[in-house]
Amino acid sequence: MIAIQDFQASRMITLDPWPQMVFLDATGKMTISEYVDFIACKYKKEVPADLNTIILSMIDLLLKDDVVSLSETPREPDSKHNLPFK
Repeated sequence: MIAIQDFQASRMITLDPWPQMVFLDATGKMTISEYVDFIACKYKKEVPADLNTIILSMIDLLLKDDVVSLSETPREPDSKHNLPFK
């Protein structure tokens, strides 16, 4: 379980499984389209018809909470965001 401490708003965010997966995969190396394809390839049988909608809504949720950001070019996440919570 991932908990994110927001020092700007004095709050703690706990991620459910879907947003947690998207957060952990946010490495700055894939476009959103590439990410949807990456997740779709993990399905052994039929890919859910609404998979792209689910992923986009999770990304939107994380963007609104300022947990992830989008970039026009590939980039590494800020190293300060990889610190364990004590």
